[in-house]
Amino acid sequence: MLLRAQTPKQLASVLRGQRRASKLTQKQAAALVGLLPKTISAFESEPGRGSVDSLFKLLSALGLELVLQSKTNTPPATSLSEWSPMPRPRKSRQLAVWMNAERV
Repeated sequence: MLLRAQTPKQLASVLRGQRRASKLTQKQAAALVGLLPKTISAFESEPGRGSVDSLFKLLSALGLELVLQSKTNTPPATSLSEWSPMPRPRKSRQLAVWMNAERV
């Protein structure tokens, strides 16, 4: 079976769908490979924030493997909206001042 994911959102959907098809809870999938259930939850909601190591563990728990192939008949992305970085929490003013003082 070929499961295609070209964006982090699509990856999240594929991972969730495969876990459910395997009749595993997040807790059960996590226990199979030594991850925390919150790690499984994070991959199913925001996969871009997880580590590659955890991704491979989750793939193993779901009986999946990662296969990379060249895109065929697909033009290069013209919009970066799918790949825009996630907003980061704002730093406190104190931290910013301290960082500025270090640079001087």
